[in-house]
Formats: sequence, C-alpha cells, structure tokens
Amino acid sequence: MHTHEVNRAAVGDSAKAVCAALDHLGKRCSVRWVNLQCEAPVDVKRVNYYEAFLRWFEALWLARREGAEFLFEDFCARVEALRAGDRHDPTDWYEQLARCEEEHCQAIKAAILNRDMAAIRRELAEDIAAKRRLLAMHEARARSARAA
Repeated sequence: MHTHEVNRAAVGDSAKAVCAALDHLGKRCSVRWVNLQCEAPVDVKRVNYYEAFLRWFEALWLARREGAEFLFEDFCARVEALRAGDRHDPTDWYEQLARCEEEHCQAIKAAILNRDMAAIRRELAEDIAAKRRLLAMHEARARSARAA
C-alpha cells in the first residue's frame, strides 16, 4: 500500500474528528488538509506526514541504525502510553523500574548459567516488553507533568 492509502484506511470516515484532535494537540488544520493526507499526490513535492516519517526513519536506518532502532522503541513506548491512557500511576515508576531490573537480572542470569538459549530468548523478550511498559509509564508521567 502507498502511504496515502494507509492514511485513508487509518482515517476512514473520521477526517473531521482527526482535524479536531489535531487542533486540540496544537496543529491547526482543515478537514481538507486531513483529506489531502489520504489522497495520491499530484506532484512529487507533496509528501504526507506518514511518508515523511517513513523517509526520516529509513534515512536513520541507512545512516545510523542504532538511532533508527531507538526511534522505533521510543515510538512503541509512546503507543503503549496512549493505549494505557491514565491507567498507570506515575508515582510508582521508580519502584516499577527497580522491580523490573531486579527480576530481569535474576532470570537472565539463571538462563545464562544454564546455557538455555530458549530461556534467554524468552527473558529478553519479556524484558523488552517490560521496558516498553516502563517507557509508557514515563511518557504518561511526562504528559501529566506537561498538563499541570
């Protein structure tokens, strides 16, 4: 799919609501502008936001892969924060971080000592998921601080 087609699928029939949400987030725009994000470009100069993001990501991937990987993980954490909404209590972030680090350290150490590749892989995947949740909590905490 082209990026404008992906945008069309994502926006659906909610261009007006997307426009209102963008306005609420500080980006003034029109419903027409939102719809333009969902249309095939008439010239090569017009790039939609999603395509611009993908170009940026690909440039990072080619120039500095660790930066692209960081951007991806940060994006996933921000999506997790949006999914979580206000479900996380931002005051327990430090406690959660300490708990995750301690549990991961013990589990990965045991897997390494046992030379159990399946357990190592499982522990690494669980650690990544837990750290994404921590980043989401951190993002929610930062968002509530900005709103205050």
